[in-house]
Parts: sequence; structure tokens; C-alpha cells
Amino acid sequence: MLPEQRKKILTIFLFIYLAFSIIIVYLFLFVGGLEIQEEFNEDEGEKEIYLVNTTDRVIHNVSVKYKEGNFEIDFNTFRFLAPQEKILLHLNELNRNQVTLVISAPYHSTIEKLIAIRAKGETTIKANFPSDILFGKTFRVSLDICNKSKKEQQFTVEEEHENGFFSEPPQKDILNLGPDECGKTQYALLPTQKGETTIYFNVSSSNTNERLLQVIMVE
Repeated sequence: MLPEQRKKILTIFLFIYLAFSIIIVYLFLFVGGLEIQEEFNEDEGEKEIYLVNTTDRVIHNVSVKYKEGNFEIDFNTFRFLAPQEKILLHLNELNRNQVTLVISAPYHSTIEKLIAIRAKGETTIKANFPSDILFGKTFRVSLDICNKSKKEQQFTVEEEHENGFFSEPPQKDILNLGPDECGKTQYALLPTQKGETTIYFNVSSSNTNERLLQVIMVE
């Protein structure tokens, strides 16, 4: 074999080796393991947001931030999360209806998620979306509403979405809830496009006027 041919072959193999090594390092170092879980506390009538270590190993230096425009603001930092540890994030102190959380830790994939929250009051609202939304397959969305007031309330719920992105038109529901009663509205949507889009919920009553949104990705 000629020296020039050998040199060319060695260069190609070196490139393949380096590319393969980079992929292996990424898979082993930048892994998952952190998760944001949303639950609804029926007793308190509040939505609870948890940070969870879903692995069987300790994850160190976990940072929790939230977005303020184009900036990321520190919310909390944990020296470590034990295996399967679940920590409640007290997001109500932010005094907002929704927040984009950014969770990161060294050598782990960063999580960015928009969370719909409600501070404790006369009405609590929680939107429930599936984790995977696929093109051409119907998925279900629900909205939990709790009336924490001392009188019956009629809630009007208007679901809105991008025109033409789903086969269904925007939908509207009426929900009558007694004192300290919770109810649910449900919607079935069939994506006709792929990509990112936003779904809105407008919830109104005699003492409530809220607008929630959820950004979703159709794959």
C-alpha cells in the first residue's frame, strides 16, 4: 500500500474514532435523571410542583432557576438529591400564574418546562397534558378547577389554539361548582401539523378571570 493511501486511511479511521468517542462521552456524562412532577393536592386545593431524582444515584449541585424575559433568575440550589428523592418547590411565593423552570446539574441534561400554577385563593386551576403528543394521533387534555369560596360559582372555560393546527375548533365549557368543590373539563385534540404550538385556557367566573397557556411540541 502506498504511503499516501495509508495516511488517508489512518486519517479517516482517526476521525471515526474521535466522533465515536465524543458520542460515548456525551451519552455517559450528559444523561437524564432529573424530572419535574406536577400533582394536585385535593385537601389544600393547590397544585404542587416537585423536583425528583429518578435515578438510583446521587445527583450533585442541582440548580433551579426561572425565566424572567430573556434572563434566568436563581430560585434555589440543592447540594445534592439522594436517589429517588422528591423535593417540593414552593413556587407560590413567586406570585404568578405560570413560570418557566430551568433545572440543571453538572453532567446532566438541562430541563426547561413551562408550569401553570396558581397561588392559594378562591379558585385553583391545573392543566394536565400528556408527556408525548404525536402527529395524527388524538390526545386528551384536562383542566382541574377547584372552587375554594363559600358560595356556588359558575365557571366558563374557553379553550383556544392556533387556527388549523388541530382538526377541532376552539371549545367552550360551563362548570358549576359548589363551595369547596372541584371539577374537571376534558378536551380531545387531533394534531394535523408537527412542531411547536400553544394552547390557551380562559377561565372566568364572578371572582376569577384567568388565562393559562401551555406550549406543546407535536412530534
